[in-house]
Amino acid sequence: MHHRPRPRSLAAVLATAAVLLALAACNAAPSASVLTDPKAILTTAITNASQAKSVHVDATAAGSLPISLAGGIGGAGLDLTGTTASADIDLANTAAHATFAAPGLLGLRGELIAVGGVTYLKTTLTGPLFKQQSSGPAPSTSPAPSGAAAAMLQSLQEFLSKPGVDPTLAAEAPCGSGTCYTVEIDLTPAELQALQAGSGVELPTAGLPVDLGDLADSGLHLTFHVAKDTVKLAGLTAVVDMNASASAAPGASAPSTADVTVDLTFTKWDEPVTITAPPADQIAPAS
Repeated sequence: MHHRPRPRSLAAVLATAAVLLALAACNAAPSASVLTDPKAILTTAITNASQAKSVHVDATAAGSLPISLAGGIGGAGLDLTGTTASADIDLANTAAHATFAAPGLLGLRGELIAVGGVTYLKTTLTGPLFKQQSSGPAPSTSPAPSGAAAAMLQSLQEFLSKPGVDPTLAAEAPCGSGTCYTVEIDLTPAELQALQAGSGVELPTAGLPVDLGDLADSGLHLTFHVAKDTVKLAGLTAVVDMNASASAAPGASAPSTADVTVDLTFTKWDEPVTITAPPADQIAPAS
């Protein structure tokens, strides 16, 4: 004679569930600790970026640069309104695919592909075919991406250690589906000039048909957004005040109208990305 098994009591079922939940909690990944030091937030974000395999970047720009090109183009300033760029970057293989548009520069639009040590570029000013812009060493002999990332990390860490570079922690902000730390850095014209003089940094316009004008009175405001859950860079806004001294003068009632603003958004960290060279029939013959 077979006896029907007794159903477990409610207490036994609840006890079993409690044990399973406890085991799951023990095996779950620990949540990210809350950071309160703005320099530590930026350093951690930079470290994570240097170890990443890929990222997607979107950029916008607005304002006017005091720039003149050969032939007098842009003599009254280059209008950056509507300037955009978007790029998939394969950090592990030193490759990138980007598109860009600058309506203020003769309606310029273009596409750039960098892969295998070769850069291909086409724009509305050069025609429908890609032109091979430069070539580097074969991929097998290229410097390791980890070495380039380490150099970038060291450079940024040195920047954060410079006198006058004092990050401050601002109010947290919405960040995709989560929350971001907000870290700000303000540099006066004098501090910016001192940083450039001390580091030997100069604007790379020498030898180019570009007159960038006088930026000696420019200040810089940087706003970094770093995701709290991953401590990865989510956004960066750079505002260049072309007349910082005038803006800060007593009685100044409004911010400078000469500001240049660049917004960068970083997404898809470490997601798979494939970048290939354009087909042969889309590349202009070498001249």
